[in-house]
Amino acid sequence: MLFINNLWEAAIAAGAYGVHLGQEDLNHSNLDALRKADLRLGISARSYDHIFRAHACRASYIALGPVFPVPNQRPSTKVQGIMRLIRYAALLKDYPTVAFGGIRLERIPEILSCGVGTVATMHGFLDATEPEEQALQYLKVTKAFQAHI
Repeated sequence: MLFINNLWEAAIAAGAYGVHLGQEDLNHSNLDALRKADLRLGISARSYDHIFRAHACRASYIALGPVFPVPNQRPSTKVQGIMRLIRYAALLKDYPTVAFGGIRLERIPEILSCGVGTVATMHGFLDATEPEEQALQYLKVTKAFQAHI
């Protein structure tokens, strides 16, 4: 499954499975065209207002974060932290959710314990000397956690 980040027109043209949009991207996207193309829609949420907007847009999943600080991230982006992630996940308990932002391998069990469905990471791979092996480690830790619940 291929999700394309932000570029909704490219996602349609490529026949992607879905597109992931930030709140700012929603202002410049054609949700009707996305629905007509039968793309799944993921939307980032950094506040309750964002969560309600994502729900109103009929998001396929809602991405919650950033949970932790992210290197080279805009200073204006507020880190949500674990306690807020727990509250958001409880509110969205019947909704597919993804935690993002500063997620490293060793933090996955803590994050998944908050009630989110899964995690997304980019920075966890940027400094990896063997990204394929790193991806396998993320899958292993995630599956091991999910097997215990």
